[in-house]
Amino acid sequence: MLQFPFALFLLGILSSPFALSYPDVYILNATLPMPITYTSAQYVGGNQIYILGGVTSSSTKLDTVYCFNITDESFTLVGHLPGEVYTGGSAYIPSEDVILYMGGGFRVPDLIRISLNHSEDTISSTIEGNIGNNDLMFTRVAWDSTRRQGYILGKPYYENPGQGFYLYDPAIENVQERLQLISGVWPGDVANVASFYDSVTDKVYFLGGIRWEGSVSLDTIYAWDPTNETLTLLEEHLPYSDTDGNLIWDQETGTAWMFHDSTMWPVLMFFKPTTREVGSIHLEHFMEYSAIRFGMAWVPELRRIYMFGENHEEWWLYATDRIQYIQL
Repeated sequence: MLQFPFALFLLGILSSPFALSYPDVYILNATLPMPITYTSAQYVGGNQIYILGGVTSSSTKLDTVYCFNITDESFTLVGHLPGEVYTGGSAYIPSEDVILYMGGGFRVPDLIRISLNHSEDTISSTIEGNIGNNDLMFTRVAWDSTRRQGYILGKPYYENPGQGFYLYDPAIENVQERLQLISGVWPGDVANVASFYDSVTDKVYFLGGIRWEGSVSLDTIYAWDPTNETLTLLEEHLPYSDTDGNLIWDQETGTAWMFHDSTMWPVLMFFKPTTREVGSIHLEHFMEYSAIRFGMAWVPELRRIYMFGENHEEWWLYATDRIQYIQL
């Protein structure tokens, strides 16, 4: 239950030019195998969501990969990654049935390619590329399905300013060369910048995040043109600055959904790249203090956003085993 005056909060949201409606939020009876925060999640079809890594309430870093079955709400431990992973980003490639995971935690500095074996509930993983002594933190990954390339953006190692933006090209024969630095693009180092590729506009979009110098929260929207290799700052801004980078992309409706990461303001923001429309929706039943640091996955068949773990509302407990979904 919300502790601040709900009537005042509702009045503020309704008076906002961005407010739309009130989608329902559901908390499942099922829970994660353990309380987790800083995890990453990907829906891979077949009513399955994969949950990668994270940090437990006791600050243990994880290398685990769990498969969540949406139908019976059960979990299966399907494997382990080459190292502990958290604060990183991931992307699912349907045509190859693999998940890409990059960055976070100074444990696995390079890109992990995770192949899924659904029939045996197992995974196998390989390391792709080599970025040397440049452990990326608070990283996000966007997959360009047209060119079959990935774009990776994160906070570089402190000795490597300006080295946080990479292209992943799996067509390159030499595995060690598949990660290529794109330099001189970003105006300063950034972290937790949410990203997605839109095939209609043929651009990669980057939303919100943190400008590392000065720890400034961002409400900016950038568009990357893969053809001309140019980055453009759009005139439109997010309704609120955001630093957590939790985003899902609904290609069917052409809408990116992104959480505003405030602990007290349960708001789901949206951006439509074809029309440049931005706005936000108040989540009336979302639990207070919980809208940050969870793994988030989009299930298009059900039109649900699933969320796994997050920061606990009691800060000393750190993480939760909560599973929620938003019905759009």
